[in-house]
Amino acid sequence: MNVYKFGPYFLSKESALLLKNGTIVPLTRRRYEILSLLLERAGQIVSKDEIIETIWRGQLVDESNLAQLIHATRRLLGDTVRDQTFIETIPGVGYRFGGTVEQLTLDDEVAQQATAPPNIPQLDTTPPTPSLPQAGQRRQTFVLIGSVALTLAVTAFLLTRGPLRDWSVLALLAPTQSRSGMPTFIKPVITLPGIKWHPAFSANGRYLTFSWNGDKGNNHNIFYVDLNEGSAARSRQLTSHPGNDSHPVWSPMGDEIAFLRIPEIAEERYHLIIASIDGRGEREVGRVWGGLDWSPDGQFFAVSESDQPGQSTGIFLLSRDGASKRPLSRPDPELNLYDSTPRFSPDGSAVAFVRWINDHAGDLYQVVTRTGEIKQLTFDKVSVTSLQWHPNGRELLFTSNRDGSRQLWRVPADGGSPAIVVNAPYEIQSFDISPQNLTIAYTSHQIDVDISVRDIPNRPGSSMAPCTIKSSGVDHSPNFSPDNRLLLFESNRSGKVEIWMAGADCTEPIAVTSLNDPSLGSSRWSPDGRQVIFSRATDGKPQIYLINADGSGLRQITRNPSNNILPDFSHDGRWIFFSSDRLGKYDIWRIAGLNEDPTRVTFSSGLNPVTSDDGRYLFYTRNELLRRIELRTGTDEAITELSHIKVSRHWALGGDHIYYATVKSQQQPAIYRLNLTTRKTELLFRIEDHFYLDVPGLSVSSDERRIAFSHTNYSYADIFIFNGFE
Repeated sequence: MNVYKFGPYFLSKESALLLKNGTIVPLTRRRYEILSLLLERAGQIVSKDEIIETIWRGQLVDESNLAQLIHATRRLLGDTVRDQTFIETIPGVGYRFGGTVEQLTLDDEVAQQATAPPNIPQLDTTPPTPSLPQAGQRRQTFVLIGSVALTLAVTAFLLTRGPLRDWSVLALLAPTQSRSGMPTFIKPVITLPGIKWHPAFSANGRYLTFSWNGDKGNNHNIFYVDLNEGSAARSRQLTSHPGNDSHPVWSPMGDEIAFLRIPEIAEERYHLIIASIDGRGEREVGRVWGGLDWSPDGQFFAVSESDQPGQSTGIFLLSRDGASKRPLSRPDPELNLYDSTPRFSPDGSAVAFVRWINDHAGDLYQVVTRTGEIKQLTFDKVSVTSLQWHPNGRELLFTSNRDGSRQLWRVPADGGSPAIVVNAPYEIQSFDISPQNLTIAYTSHQIDVDISVRDIPNRPGSSMAPCTIKSSGVDHSPNFSPDNRLLLFESNRSGKVEIWMAGADCTEPIAVTSLNDPSLGSSRWSPDGRQVIFSRATDGKPQIYLINADGSGLRQITRNPSNNILPDFSHDGRWIFFSSDRLGKYDIWRIAGLNEDPTRVTFSSGLNPVTSDDGRYLFYTRNELLRRIELRTGTDEAITELSHIKVSRHWALGGDHIYYATVKSQQQPAIYRLNLTTRKTELLFRIEDHFYLDVPGLSVSSDERRIAFSHTNYSYADIFIFNGFE
């Protein structure tokens, strides 16, 4: 077994774990591969060509992908372009690992013991009835008695070497100590394949529930695990609905789990469901817009809700039986704010929540449940992905990207400056904290999304080699330029979300925008290829913007205080079509230009507008199903052959064809083509990866020779336990 030590870091090649002072530093696959390669060749120059060949395995990628990967890996290690402590740039040649590296080689016996697979809870789809805790029963303390395999391995090796030359090495490897003297451990709890979200402890800390999309990456269901079972723990499946179940929370008695069931029909409220873990089934409490927490006395739910559609979304108390509800917060509808992520204080006297100015920026507030008095706690308008009360009730914990990476923060409940939790792991997506011993369960999401470009089968004319737009980040939403020479796409490859363009052969990507705006999206070319249209939310709700293809001349098209999204030009460039909820639900609207009043096109909801090449039809989706409306007559009809296939945003027009992907199918992902003249459908090809949902995923060149699509190279989120927090 090989373990590389450099600075405060240890990298295990066998387990692909990177530790800093005994704490796991999350690694994507490519960051691990490039770090491992440079460590193997420490002190030597490794050429760019060799790195690209090793990391991308012969795929055609541009050097900018390597530069972005180096940038991301440096940031992980605390390096910068100016301060290259570990990874040095050799201009025009490549890179070199310049830090001092020590390679530790363990004997076979020690390596086998240290790298043995962890005791991972196994899947059990027939949930047995656990012995439920009685009210007031004191929980036996759940003690983590192990640490990461790498720590044990290196420690064991050092102890077998005789007298240590540097005792600080052992100190770095040992579990870190908090001021209270409790060892800090990070340990995986659930490492089954797929995505695990929203871990939640039961009130007595014995059980942990979460949502999981299964080993095949299908829909999410609710599971739970009994932590008292230790190494023999099994994951019990609570729900098996074909929809998606999320945001589970335990009842105070620990005998039920409430959760939100995401409806299959777009724009419908979530179903608030209660399921009993003793097999008594489910019952629906009501329909809400989102958010969920259970009051400590078990009588109420805190949810995101509004009195009626079209009004601002605030925090409401919903009775356990769903019979009554009352508002705790009502954001000013003129300011386009909305409230989410409600969390009861330990004594139930207050509810903390996030008030958003758009989908990417918000602040923390709390409201007194008895009087309705509201107090703002933070003032810097950043993303908050998860929120919990400290069990002492005196402070709030939340995850935020306020310093550039998603970390755990704390803020006094009566107001004050937020402070980072210094010994907590990085890149926490969602988390919960046990009220018994301050153990934190959290998920860490790793995702890599690429754009592939291929020839469309059986098309005449010259062909090009398949290529891929890749980086260490997320590249998505491809769109061919009108002359088919360029591809527009969106990416966070620079560490922030921007619009990019590259050659249609995936070469020479350059940034079009430099707005540093995570709300930016849905970019499309103008018919003449000189402009790019997109949406962004700078001061509240998203609006439609135009920018020249060279990045100059930014200007705002819409200014209505509503959500204005998903823009596209008409075939002749005369109109801009977009989706807006200005009348309470999303419909398609069109506008002729700056300072013009838009006109409504659809009247029964609509998203994702695209006009046909001849300008006769507007194609769009309703409830993720594809439809078209004849613009001259207003005749609106479903596409019969696709009436039961949810294409979502993964479809494109090309002449007389509709190209679409099976994003909601249980079968292997594939791309098809429907001929609107013959009404025949043909399979073009299947892909090995999953499509990246919720963003435009397909684009077809105007000559219908090439197709581009975004897909997930890998995506997983595991659940870890972290203790030692104070």
